[in-house]
Amino acid sequence: MSMPRPIVFGEALYDVFDGESEVLGGAPFNVAWHLQGFGREPRFVGARGDDERGRRIDSTMDEWGMDTVGLQVDPGHGTGVVHARVDGHDVEYDIVEDVAYDHVDAEAALAAVDELEPACLVHGTLALRADESRRAFRRIRESTSVPVFCDVNLRPPHTPLERAREAVEHATWVKLNADELNQLAGTTARDRGALLAAAERLLRDNDLQRLVVTLGADGALAVDATAGAASVEGATVENFVDPVGAGDAFASVTLIGLLDDWPVEVALRRANEFAAVVCERQGATLPDRADYARVRASWESDDVR
Repeated sequence: MSMPRPIVFGEALYDVFDGESEVLGGAPFNVAWHLQGFGREPRFVGARGDDERGRRIDSTMDEWGMDTVGLQVDPGHGTGVVHARVDGHDVEYDIVEDVAYDHVDAEAALAAVDELEPACLVHGTLALRADESRRAFRRIRESTSVPVFCDVNLRPPHTPLERAREAVEHATWVKLNADELNQLAGTTARDRGALLAAAERLLRDNDLQRLVVTLGADGALAVDATAGAASVEGATVENFVDPVGAGDAFASVTLIGLLDDWPVEVALRRANEFAAVVCERQGATLPDRADYARVRASWESDDVR
């Protein structure tokens, strides 16, 4: 039997760095790319423009082995673009509005996933900024009975706090960073104990099964409705290049751990280690399948499953 496939909903866009080089990305697209690299064959649902950038998305997905069944072509809006400026370990974003991923058609999206028996539904929060795409996502969510993985990305003013809260309310599993946790929980936690307390409250208030909090170079922590709390230190980055996409890399392995029922601490550690690998490359994705094979081999040699 074939493995159930994740549905990944959201934005595919180009990150334009310092007005010069551009890299295909978008948080949900990056997660889908990594899932494909790890052999999970996700179906990505989104929209691109009928333009040169959009056609490049198609060809790049084809080359990586991703199907394009769920990628709609919108002739009335351009492919998404984000202008990014990297300053050391920080990245500033200028996100272009009213682009193709804001106009995902609900009926076409439903048709794209109709024949699947999905493992889960994965999404971020940026593509929910526009009414049309938000309706499409809601129709998919309501048509399935699978767990929902929400990767919170607060990008003011594109992702209002209330919109993120609504997404968390309908999720099964949530991943966010410490600042996002504090904003959603209305706290000012800084140390691990206080962050765990805030995470436990957010988990309980939203009836979540797991909530994962990334702490950058300091690692990550999680609270699970069944397994309790876990915390790990950060992974070593040998040759740092940029932090773009580290959170998306972390999210992809976190999701695999949830689907494969890894112990919470093991999932956190492996997610951190993969995020560190991405920090050693430019951009948010890895174009070499050998990188994914090496990571999978490290999991297989791990004594703890």
